[in-house]
Amino acid sequence: MKIKKIIIYTLIFTLAIIVGYFIVLINYGTIDIKETFETKYHKIENTSDKIIETKYFKIRTPKTWTHISNGYSNEGGSVGRLMTGNGHIHYEYGHFAPVYNDYDGVTTKKTVNRFQINITKDKINQTGICIPTQNEMTSHFSFYMDKTVTNNLEILLNGIKKIEFKKDPWRQLSEDN
Repeated sequence: MKIKKIIIYTLIFTLAIIVGYFIVLINYGTIDIKETFETKYHKIENTSDKIIETKYFKIRTPKTWTHISNGYSNEGGSVGRLMTGNGHIHYEYGHFAPVYNDYDGVTTKKTVNRFQINITKDKINQTGICIPTQNEMTSHFSFYMDKTVTNNLEILLNGIKKIEFKKDPWRQLSEDN
C-alpha cells in the first residue's frame, strides 16, 4: 500500500512539473536558463535604477526590471527580453535584427550620447528602436516593435545613453586564432 502511494505521488509531482514547464513555454517561449542566471544586476547608489549586465551588453534600467535570455535566433543573434512589470520588451543583438530604416511607419533618426539610433512608430502606436552597428558593436541591436516599448521609450532612451556593448566572444575567439 505504501509503495502505491509513493508511485501515485511521484506521478502527480512529475505531471505538475511537466504542466508547469508547458505553461512557462507558452507564456515566455524558450528560455536560456544558463544565460538568464548569468545576468548580473548592479545597484546604482541613490537612484531608483540598476545596471543589467548580460553576456553582450550592459544597460541602465529601473530597479524593478529583470532580464530573461531566450538564447539565439535561427540566424545566430542573441535574443531576450526585459521584463518591466507592465510588459516585456523583446530585443535582438545580431546581424539580422530589424534596422527600422524603411519601415511602414514614421522613422526618426536620433543621436543618443554616442549612438545614432532609429526610432520607428507605426499606425497602432507601437515603437521599435534600432542601434545600427557602430562603435564597439559587432551587430545591430534592436528592441522589437511593441506598445511596451512605446510606454517605456524615455526609460529606454536613458538606458541607451549609458549602454555598453561587450566584444562578441565568438568573434574574439576567431580574432585570437
